[in-house]
Amino acid sequence: MTKAESSICSRAYLPFIFLVCLSVNAPAQTFVDVSSEIGLPALNPAAHAGWGDYNNDGWVDLAVGGHLYRNDQGTFVTTRFNDDFGHDKANGRSSIWLDYDNDGDLDLYGVTFDSYAFRLFENTGADDIFKDASDRLPADRMTGRSVNATIGDFNNDGHIDMYVPGDSDKDGHEGEHDEVWMNNGNGTFAVAWKNPDSHLSRGAAACDFDEDGDQDIYVGNYRLLRNYLWINDGMSEFEDLAETYGVAGDGGQGAWGHTIGVAWADLDDDGHFDLVAVNLAHPAAYQDRTKFYRNTGPNGAWLFDDKSDSVGLVYRESAATITFGDYDNDSDLDFFLATCYSDTSVLYRNDGNWTFTDVTAASGFDKPADIDLNHTHQATWSDYDNDGDLDLLTSGKLFRNKGNNNRWLKVRLIGEHGVNRAAIGAQVRLKLNGKTLSRQVEGSTGDSNQNDMTLHFGLGAHEGPVVLDITWPNGVRQEVQTETNRIVTVHSIAAPKVTKTPAPTPDPGLVGHWRFDATDGVLVKDSSGNSRHGQILNGGRSTKRVAGVSGAAIKFEGLPPEQRDAAGCVAVPGLRKYDFTKGLTIQMWVKFAQCGADQYFELANTAETGRGPGWRFGCYPANRFMLFSGAGYNTEQEGEIQAAKQFEPGVWYHLAGTYDGSVYRAYLDGEELAVSKPGQFMSNGRDSMFLGSFGGDVYSMDGIMDEVKLYSRARDAEEIRQDATVQPVSAKQFTMPVVKSGRAMLDDLASPAWEQAAPIDDFVTMDGSKPEVSTEVRVVRDEDWLYVRFVCHEPLIQKLVVTGAGRDGALWVEDCAELFIDPSNGKAWFYHWIVNAKGQIWDGLHSPAGTDAGYDSKAVAKCVVLEDRWVCALAIPLNAIDGPQPGDVLGLNFARERRATGDLQLSAWSINDQGFHDPLLYGNAHFASPWLRIDSRGAVCADVNDKGLNAFSLSLTTARDLPTKLQAEVRMDGTLVAGKEIKVAAGETPKLVLPYTVPAEGQPTFEFKVAIDGVVSYQSRLQAVKPIPKKAKFRSWIVPDPLYEELLTDEPPGLRSQGSLVWAHLLDLPMGRPAAVRFATRYVSDEMHRDHSLSGFRLVSSEPGRADDPEAVKRWNLTDVPEGPLPRPPPGEPWPWPLDPDALHLYFTSIESYLVSDAADNMWGIYSGDEHDDGCVYNAARLMRNPEGYTYIHEVDKLVRETYGGGKWGLPKGNRNHDPNPYKWIALYRWTNAGLRDRQRRLYELIQEKAPRLVVVSVDPSGGLYPSEYSLIAPYADVFTHQVGYPNGSHRWRAGVGCLSKIMTDLTGKEFWPCAHIEHYNYPDAKPAEVLEEFSQVFRNGGTGLHLFLPDIRGGGKLVGDTRTTWFGSPRRYHTIMAATRFIRTMPKLKLPDYERTAILYNDDTLGARPHDGPMTTPETIQACYTMLGPVARSWFKFIDCPQVLSIPSLNDRFDTIYLPVARYQRPEIVEQLRNFVEAGGTLICSDPAVFETDHLGNPTTAARKEIFGVTVGDEFEGAELMTLDPASNATLPLDSNAFRLTPDAGTEVLIAYSDGSPAVTSHAVGKGRAILFGANPFVAEHVPNEGWRDFFTAWVKAMGAPTGLDIWRFKLPDHLIWQEPEQLGVCLTNNRVLWQEEQPSYPQNFDVHGTYTCSVAPDAMPDTSNAEVAFADGRLTDRRKSIFAEKRAPTNYEDYAKPDSTWMVSWATTDPVSITFDLQAGRNLRELKLWFRDTLPAVTVEGSTDGRQWRKLGRAEGIAAGVDIHDLVVDLPGKQANRYLRANFAARQPGEKLSLIEAEVWAE
Repeated sequence: MTKAESSICSRAYLPFIFLVCLSVNAPAQTFVDVSSEIGLPALNPAAHAGWGDYNNDGWVDLAVGGHLYRNDQGTFVTTRFNDDFGHDKANGRSSIWLDYDNDGDLDLYGVTFDSYAFRLFENTGADDIFKDASDRLPADRMTGRSVNATIGDFNNDGHIDMYVPGDSDKDGHEGEHDEVWMNNGNGTFAVAWKNPDSHLSRGAAACDFDEDGDQDIYVGNYRLLRNYLWINDGMSEFEDLAETYGVAGDGGQGAWGHTIGVAWADLDDDGHFDLVAVNLAHPAAYQDRTKFYRNTGPNGAWLFDDKSDSVGLVYRESAATITFGDYDNDSDLDFFLATCYSDTSVLYRNDGNWTFTDVTAASGFDKPADIDLNHTHQATWSDYDNDGDLDLLTSGKLFRNKGNNNRWLKVRLIGEHGVNRAAIGAQVRLKLNGKTLSRQVEGSTGDSNQNDMTLHFGLGAHEGPVVLDITWPNGVRQEVQTETNRIVTVHSIAAPKVTKTPAPTPDPGLVGHWRFDATDGVLVKDSSGNSRHGQILNGGRSTKRVAGVSGAAIKFEGLPPEQRDAAGCVAVPGLRKYDFTKGLTIQMWVKFAQCGADQYFELANTAETGRGPGWRFGCYPANRFMLFSGAGYNTEQEGEIQAAKQFEPGVWYHLAGTYDGSVYRAYLDGEELAVSKPGQFMSNGRDSMFLGSFGGDVYSMDGIMDEVKLYSRARDAEEIRQDATVQPVSAKQFTMPVVKSGRAMLDDLASPAWEQAAPIDDFVTMDGSKPEVSTEVRVVRDEDWLYVRFVCHEPLIQKLVVTGAGRDGALWVEDCAELFIDPSNGKAWFYHWIVNAKGQIWDGLHSPAGTDAGYDSKAVAKCVVLEDRWVCALAIPLNAIDGPQPGDVLGLNFARERRATGDLQLSAWSINDQGFHDPLLYGNAHFASPWLRIDSRGAVCADVNDKGLNAFSLSLTTARDLPTKLQAEVRMDGTLVAGKEIKVAAGETPKLVLPYTVPAEGQPTFEFKVAIDGVVSYQSRLQAVKPIPKKAKFRSWIVPDPLYEELLTDEPPGLRSQGSLVWAHLLDLPMGRPAAVRFATRYVSDEMHRDHSLSGFRLVSSEPGRADDPEAVKRWNLTDVPEGPLPRPPPGEPWPWPLDPDALHLYFTSIESYLVSDAADNMWGIYSGDEHDDGCVYNAARLMRNPEGYTYIHEVDKLVRETYGGGKWGLPKGNRNHDPNPYKWIALYRWTNAGLRDRQRRLYELIQEKAPRLVVVSVDPSGGLYPSEYSLIAPYADVFTHQVGYPNGSHRWRAGVGCLSKIMTDLTGKEFWPCAHIEHYNYPDAKPAEVLEEFSQVFRNGGTGLHLFLPDIRGGGKLVGDTRTTWFGSPRRYHTIMAATRFIRTMPKLKLPDYERTAILYNDDTLGARPHDGPMTTPETIQACYTMLGPVARSWFKFIDCPQVLSIPSLNDRFDTIYLPVARYQRPEIVEQLRNFVEAGGTLICSDPAVFETDHLGNPTTAARKEIFGVTVGDEFEGAELMTLDPASNATLPLDSNAFRLTPDAGTEVLIAYSDGSPAVTSHAVGKGRAILFGANPFVAEHVPNEGWRDFFTAWVKAMGAPTGLDIWRFKLPDHLIWQEPEQLGVCLTNNRVLWQEEQPSYPQNFDVHGTYTCSVAPDAMPDTSNAEVAFADGRLTDRRKSIFAEKRAPTNYEDYAKPDSTWMVSWATTDPVSITFDLQAGRNLRELKLWFRDTLPAVTVEGSTDGRQWRKLGRAEGIAAGVDIHDLVVDLPGKQANRYLRANFAARQPGEKLSLIEAEVWAE
């Protein structure tokens, strides 16, 4: 026994009173190096150290560097271990103590330095004798290397297991799979789990941070990789949820950190373990630095907050490991951070509240001078001398802590009763002065070091007893009371025996219940008690809290897929432990904001992909409500239940889906809607469930969700019915009372007449509780005015806040009452009044466009202040709120802001935790009508067209005795835009909803009319709300002063006179014809081929002569441009690499075969390949990560390493998330360039030799900017092409097509025809004018032609909604493209400026550092540089690439100025060339503060940076702004890039300062020239829209001596090329007109008359039958609004439709005459009959009738033999007389001629 040690097994806890003593700050501590005086030799500082009392004598011993030192009561003795295992003694890397055999003494695990051997040494219990037990480790363990480990009982079986991070494979290549070695309980280990990914992992640490009874593991990954947080399911399975919990790292620019050490510690004394990841971080801003994460505990769903910025950690580049301990015994944990390079390690004192102070020097580590606290991976705490304070081992030395007078406690835990003997994983908590101190017995800390397992608590000045709350790894809780200043040993106790049967679960199988009431930021709490809390992803940017079924609900904004990064949804993790294959129930309340046949509403899902594995629950196109599960696209295992339901917007529905292990069921509002067949499939899917979207990205819900429940069983119908009968809380409502005159009530606020008004007295606060003081409202109207009285009770009447701001002053900062009125009940805008205690008024109108404070309602108010209340009344003219009519329903809310208490107290009639302004919250006031209720006239607001809020909604309120005809219509400026007519049977109270669209421009007047039995019963008008200004509606670059003819030369157009390149998707007849049937649109092969011919389209194809209509190709003289092929692998085998010798052989033999084929004469050129360069790079990394079956990739790896990798950098092993090493990517790109360049040379020479007439077209890289060294490949192609994309979205201030055109034209000097992706998948909803601007950019930047790709491949990936091509989805865009491509064939060449004294370096070296799938930051910087110098400043310049820098004899002869927008990585020879350029008089302008950080091999080159730019680049800092060029103006420019401190050398001039006065832009004279450096890169996309930045660069370019204002930037193709939709007059009575514009359908000019048609002869396909009425809404002749959403067989590009063409048309094989009669329900003046058809249309005669008996001829048309194409026909009708019936008579046909009608439209005046 040492000191005051006592042994406590278990005893009853005795209550006592704490003596609360505040801990005082201890004086600075002093640490002294005592290594030599206590017998420790010089230790290896690179070795990891572990403390453990292996001989159980109470004195902790030390293992380090393969040596074992026994602690002999404060001095150390070298043991025989070092002799027994001498072959490892000098090279031990890791030392981890563990009691693997549970015999009560510690054994030792280690890894050797030299051989990376895994070693386990068993403690025999005899004096210092260990035996080698390495054979107990798994025989099938990793064959590669590991340098670290952590231990814990991961399956809670009472035996210690090991987590072994992988480092590199057996050949030393980075990346190995982490493993869990599970203890078998018999002294052996087995590999129980392996990380599927291979990373270079370093530190690992285990902790039950979420207090669920099992240890989770955090792993730090090196080489800029994201870290892991392995969540333990308690069953030996782990799931990485680092991103979910917020601890993966920042991942800026596609790279994370070089994490080495990781550690758990409770840094804020809240009882929960926080987390630290120590990152070695080079100065590059994109690398994560050391991260401190706060555990938010159960209230925050155990998520982590990043507290790194508040810690105060001084940047240490080589931070390596960390260890936590309370060195000053003041009760909170301090830390020591060790470094592995030359920067000094540091000791930080915890000052509380996540702030720490550097006390390194004050603690004695600067004395003596020879103390070297660096070059180490070693940092551990122990109380080696048992004096109660912690001593520190680091840098190969042991530093003794001199201590202070603060008190302490040490706790030694011993595991028994199913707990591992060393008690690894046990947690001890101690409450002290309002804090909860927490410690755990660790398996490792930092970089696989190990602190003393005896836990240490500093207690400050506290002298009384304390209570230890111990949680053992088996979940048993134990309390122990003890005195302080002693060592306490505690043995675990047995789990208590359960003698009482647990109460049954109140709701069996309930996984979680999410009510959305209790919130904490983005947390969504689970009220089931299972702690399955959810998190709102994307920061809740597209979600908000609204009123729900009960309390609050969550509203999703329904963002489209292109905005998926902003789409909010709720993620609920931790579901993998539930088996839904045996049973599932998902149920919820929903209210949709918009409902349409084309809508996807993903409500809840766990599916990994669209068709599994996992399950999906939602509402899908074609009005389907569905629960679905699949096993994947390539399997036939699927199960589902579908139910048809047309949902209405704004209505609450209760939806439920169940699965009982065999059968699916769907429930709507508690009633079973559909049942599947038995034997259905179900799979579990992801660990997380997503609510509101699919996986947090696409198919985002648009509407409100509430009361979500998930079960792991199928609930029965009665259980679901009970939940569904809890009806949603309806909006508060009342009928508006009417008085004859209310003016006297305003004069007398106490008048008894107010008793006739409707009372409102149920105000609540934001949390749903009653307010402290009450507010009572009365509301009433007379014929012309609305009257509202507020009685505001106030016990602090003398403290009323009244400023007297006056009419329309800031009354909201006073005690005030507020009134809100939504006059149309459209839930989008409202009028607002505020009245203060002086009777002063503020009024305004709030809409999506903002607040119109100029609105004057002419309201009047009166107020009186009494002893205990103040009373005010408002009188508002009804015409000021758009004159409500009988039947109207107004949305209203009443609110009060109380300030007399000194703080703000809000209460309202309807309110939630966001306030009371949202119209969705408002109650309703009904202006009574005998028959009618106008629920809403809609929002009359263009900004909510896509939200379903523009809809005229009405219902009959009383059933009538006789059948009634109900008619409703909406007109816009007199034009009918929506109409509906229905028959109402006796006793029915139907509801009508008429959606309408509000134009984006102007404020038209809408008229709403209702007629009952022909008598107008309701009529009102509303002017459309002013829309949000569409500042960014044009998403391409805007040329405000365009020129065209002035910029043309007399030179002919050159090669483009022959046409343009186009992919032949529009001529894919097997795809196009079925699509035309579905869209019911004209599609004629000969016409499509003619269009291609007129534009001179050269058809890009996979092989020559491939055509669906060879005769049309020949007739219209269309020629091919076949592509050089790549081999396709057998199913299941990896793709061969494009530069594989076999692939090259196929490539050239195929092209040679093209040249001698029958189709050779019809070839125009050879296309080198689609994205072959992309495939080379991507597949090289992919294959290197998983090379099985493809041995050639290892040969490539060796070649890359030898030729471009400096002997050390080979292929990256996977893409960004797996291997972001920039030097590997640089080497790979350079090697790929050389290989593709050689292939291109061979191709060009082959064509020149055998077919010189053919045009050689280059490879077509995917969208982006790549390090392809274009100047070197320029000689080997006639036409260059390159795709252009907008990965982050197109907008007004991007000119990507122009930038790429300038780059490629400058670097190649050849024809450049970019593939400007203006399709919907890349440029969503591109309008014709935007397309024309994109084309114009090509020519104003030197490009010479166009390359087009027109399918909508994003839509193609959908199950429905695939518009196939621009022809179907965007006719305006299609015709504009055709007009432009024909026009440019004769357009002369442009006059380009002859100024080329300025250059921009297209830096292949730095571009190559970006992983293939890395962020586009570097390319976007180059684009921003182009934009500022070109389209903004209108200067002229030339792009040059790295090969040109090396090949141009004298850069100074060509250029005066060279810009370097990016230059982090640079070959030394290029640096030297740039240095020579400056010395010879040039100006070098670098906007990249990381310029010349390293060369292409990773060697530092910052010395060259300093020499050329004369500046030292320091740390990044926040809040910087840049002064303008005119410092006298004191104006600043915002910085959206990382800002770095610049320290100029003597003689270096400061040109511009940051707003804090420090240098921001410097100029350094070098020889005759100068080098200018920006401390923050100004070339970022966010700067371009800023007018200040645009002015800055215009002035900057002038100051650099370059011209500005050049006219070439004004070039624009003429607007007459933009095609406009022909005007269509009248209305479509069959309600099936669909107008497609930019991939979006609209339905203008439809009038739903609820008509029918009949066929005289039954068609061949049902359900259309003879002699039976077919409703327009159901018939195949009028089903276009359904057919456009037809489902495909699979969500894959170019996949066929699931149903045959016959589904969408009506056909007759019989040759007899056929008549179709349309019943229009009322007389109409008819204009025309439109027909779409295929096969044979005979002559058609159209007749009209008023009664269906007497017929008269209206029109006739001749027949057409359409064949397999889809034609259309219009029969003009006179329109002079009203006809209820229209009959189309189709004449008899010849034998074999089939009549197939696809669609029919009947049009009237």
